[in-house]
Amino acid sequence: MAICRTTHWELNCGRGHGCALIEDATTGDLLGWGCYSTRSSGRPVLKEGRSRHLGPRAKYTFCCTDMKREDLVTELADLVPFKLSIERGKSRGKVTKCITGTVDEMLAALGLYREIPVKAKSR
Repeated sequence: MAICRTTHWELNCGRGHGCALIEDATTGDLLGWGCYSTRSSGRPVLKEGRSRHLGPRAKYTFCCTDMKREDLVTELADLVPFKLSIERGKSRGKVTKCITGTVDEMLAALGLYREIPVKAKSR
């Protein structure tokens, strides 16, 4: 049974499904959740003018159970203002972790990184 648990939230996606939860480590606000095998996810409705992107210095708690890294990239893609990639050699296997830290600390612990755009050469 895939159960993800943070300090303030619990998500049960059922047998054979990976899960993920992310909350603000300071307020406990739920920022997103996801169940995998049959993809489903949720995000809070934002007030006008608010960004969904996670702040670079804020602390978050991210917990996942039996998640493929490809699914982690999908789950986090709309929460960060950059493209995510999987570290070379880390694509196989499933991840079960609970991390509290900044976005960069979470990505490193999950075997993910920010893709840096390549600038086009000027002629």
